[in-house]
Amino acid sequence: MIVPIFPPLDGESAEHFHAFATKLACAQRMGNAKDMSSTLEEEIVRCRSARCSEEYSLAYEACVRVLTDLARLGWRIVEQGYGFALERGKERTGGRPTAEIVASKEMLRGELQPVVDEQRRHPAVVDFIARMEGEDRYGRRSVR
Repeated sequence: MIVPIFPPLDGESAEHFHAFATKLACAQRMGNAKDMSSTLEEEIVRCRSARCSEEYSLAYEACVRVLTDLARLGWRIVEQGYGFALERGKERTGGRPTAEIVASKEMLRGELQPVVDEQRRHPAVVDFIARMEGEDRYGRRSVR
């Protein structure tokens, strides 16, 4: 499956996104998750330090975070024309034994676990969970 991506960016922000996607795709080809994380963090620092509107900054940051998450999840970033596309092989389950399908799902869960763990350590997520599980007028809640 190939999915073209069209982030809602234009002008200078589109150029920065193109450069970021190129750099991220290179880190992805090298198979280095650490490089992908550092590429993302460097880009967020650059974006936040640039003198631009908060609306642009938030939209741009969301675009680079989503692209990085998809790259971590195994979607391959490929250059396509003047932009980029995401490519992922189709998972075929028809005719496969149930045990093989279950093993495949467990493998995918294992691949996703580092991303989930990283997100759970993020201060904003920790704060959100603490607020959601805190007491309110109805008593203690749980997000589980």
